[in-house]
Amino acid sequence: MKPLQCPKCQSDMDRIREPDIEIDKCPDCGGKFLDPGELNALVTAMAGDIEFCSLDNLDHFDGEDKHPWRNCPKPECLGHRMRKIDLLAYSDTIFDHCDKCGGFFLDQGELADTNLELEALTKHKSHDEYRGRIDGRLVRLDILADALLKSCAGGLPLPFVTGAVAADCLRLSVYFEKPLAANLHVSSEKWMGRFLKSIGLLNRQDIEIGHAEFDAAFIVKGDDPEKIRRIFSDAALRDELLQFRAKKFRMQTRPGTLEIMDRRIVYTEGPYAEGTRYDVEADPAGIVRWMVRLAALMES
Repeated sequence: MKPLQCPKCQSDMDRIREPDIEIDKCPDCGGKFLDPGELNALVTAMAGDIEFCSLDNLDHFDGEDKHPWRNCPKPECLGHRMRKIDLLAYSDTIFDHCDKCGGFFLDQGELADTNLELEALTKHKSHDEYRGRIDGRLVRLDILADALLKSCAGGLPLPFVTGAVAADCLRLSVYFEKPLAANLHVSSEKWMGRFLKSIGLLNRQDIEIGHAEFDAAFIVKGDDPEKIRRIFSDAALRDELLQFRAKKFRMQTRPGTLEIMDRRIVYTEGPYAEGTRYDVEADPAGIVRWMVRLAALMES
């Protein structure tokens, strides 16, 4: 694929691959072009849809900016002129936004400025979300706001909810350096899962690893059974997963659910009342350190 040309200096941009996203970055001026959703992924000082909030008042832009009007670098936009928008409609940080493809161009330093401005707005509390490296691994904490959903409740229905309830789920992710390429999905075995498996109603085959305690504790699925069995043939990995399940970790007050997928290990907890947070770097429950260790064992 032909590289994008930087909207500022017309240099070929590099495609930078991270475990969770890919972005285009200019090697000369340091500018970044972000596809829809990537700005939300990189902004960590406030939960929610920063992109949508920043687009609230786009009809006119009368502010001064340090750079001229720029064209979108995406081939499908054919040089479509990007619009100037201000972060959350009152910030001094100005983005270039393409209303055709939904992309954003940020000059060097504007992402850091954005997080600083958002942090100042929420200085009475800790950051809503987190994205950083811990022991060399990418770690994210995402806040699933207003989310009384089945996924937050361990897959159980919530028939008792009769109206909208403001709630937050905490989703902690530790990424592998490279995807496992097996369409893997591992989750804790529940009584309902055991029952459905016994009568043959699970949609995808449950892969038996060949270790009785592990097979009883987890549902393992994927497209490459041989590779998956090879991964979980490691006794140290199985022991760590069984211990993780037995410890019933809590970021707040109730145990959550652990899942392993091709790209990451995910722990989801909640729902809680709005505003519930967890300090990822301090990690008082020890859950981040344990998940980082699990990821290292998975890739070893």
